[in-house]
Amino acid sequence: MILQAARELIGQRGNDAVSMREIAARASVPIASVYDYFPDKNAIIRSLMIEYLGSIATSLGAIVAEVNRPEEMPGAIDRMIDTFVGIFRKERELATIWSAVQANTTLRDQDVEDGRRIAEMLISRFTAVAPRADKEGIRDACIYAVFTIATLARIAIYTTPRDGARLIAEFKRLMRLRVESLIPETGPASTPHLDEKPSSVR
Repeated sequence: MILQAARELIGQRGNDAVSMREIAARASVPIASVYDYFPDKNAIIRSLMIEYLGSIATSLGAIVAEVNRPEEMPGAIDRMIDTFVGIFRKERELATIWSAVQANTTLRDQDVEDGRRIAEMLISRFTAVAPRADKEGIRDACIYAVFTIATLARIAIYTTPRDGARLIAEFKRLMRLRVESLIPETGPASTPHLDEKPSSVR
C-alpha cells in the first residue's frame, strides 16, 4: 500500500512536491508505519526502482536468451528497445520517478550500478553468441545502449507520438549499424524506415 501510494503521488506530482505524510495519508496508514519500513523518501524511491528494474531485467533477459546466432542480434535489439519503451508507456509514473533518481546523488550512483548489471547480462549473452566479435566494442555498445535508452524512453513519451516513433527508429538504426560493425557475421541488416513506428507505439 505504501509503495503504491508513493508511486501514484510521486508519479503525478514529482518527488519534491510530495511529503512522507501525504504518502501515509494516501496509503491510509499512520505516518509512523511509513517510517517503520522506509527511513526517508530516498528509500521509497529506491524500492520503487528495484521493482521497475526487476521487471525490465526480466523482460530483456527473456529476449536476449532467445538469441543463438549472431544474425539474430539486430532483431533482438529492436525487440528490447520496443520492450523498454513499452514499459515506460505502460507505467506512466516511471519517467517521473526515474527523473527523481537522476536528481539525487545517492540514488543516481545506485542507478548507474543497476544499469551496469543489466548491461553485463547483455554483454555476456552477445559475446557468447558471437565469440569472434570485438568484445570491448560489444561491452561499450551495451553499456551505451542501456543508459541511453532510459533517457530516450522518457523523451519519447513526452513528445508527440510521431516524434517519439522517429526517435526510437533512429536509435534502432544506430544500434543496428554498431552491431554490424562489431560482428561481421551478421551481414547487412534491414533498418526501420524513419517513419516506421515501433510495435510499442502502434
